[in-house]
Amino acid sequence: MKSFKIVSVLLLAIIAYSCVKQEQKSFPDEPRIYYQRVNNKTINFRDTASRLKVYFKFEDGDGDLARTLDTNIFIRQFRSDTVLSTTVYQLPIIEEDLRQGDWLEGDVVLDFPPGTIVPRADSFHIAVMKDTMYLEITIKDDAGNRSNAIFTDTIYIGE
Repeated sequence: MKSFKIVSVLLLAIIAYSCVKQEQKSFPDEPRIYYQRVNNKTINFRDTASRLKVYFKFEDGDGDLARTLDTNIFIRQFRSDTVLSTTVYQLPIIEEDLRQGDWLEGDVVLDFPPGTIVPRADSFHIAVMKDTMYLEITIKDDAGNRSNAIFTDTIYIGE
């Protein structure tokens, strides 16, 4: 629950800053997202300062992202091409005065606090205290349209 609050607050701040009124643009009605980068490809899960941040852009032609709490970010965590977990976050509401009209675009940073990325709890990964992972991210707009999927680079977890 703590990581949800941190991710939500950070998302709201970045989206509010990113949604600046500009000239009219044309995007499809379904949201599109574009992977940019991760801040760190190696996470030391024992280091309280080691955190993962994932950067991506979004665009939506009819602007129905984050008008209600029905907009979600879906994050699937993969280990060795197997889904380890799926997490759903609500995208904070974007106020009308931050919108460009009929369309919307902006930047998102997902901030995973220390302790949220750890090795798998099986005997092998506990013994070596290392693991690898990647994330698949999609978003859903208020109308229920699902975006394309983006994938992070491989992230190495160790101590």
